Amino acid sequence: MENSTDIKQQETQLFADSPETAMIYNPQVNPSSIDDVMLCALQRNAAVVDILVADIAEQDHFSVPIGAVRNLLWLLQGQFRQMETIMRDYRKPQLID
Repeated sequence: MENSTDIKQQETQLFADSPETAMIYNPQVNPSSIDDVMLCALQRNAAVVDILVADIAEQDHFSVPIGAVRNLLWLLQGQFRQMETIMRDYRKPQLID
């Protein structure tokens, strides 16, 4: 039988809806929503890769200015680090339980 604390904790669980909302660890965020957050981040990264690949698909150079290419690569780098942080912060408490 669940005690009132368990029921209250279940009622106050939050769902993260983007990588930004999950960046700061909040123990009330439902861990199952982190899978959706990771999918969102992966789809964003895939879109950046699609842009870069489409730009060089039929030529040997970027037509997008090199400054934009550099920023897109930095964006990918930052998003991968953000994903690592989210996974580390939200998966670690589950391992402790």
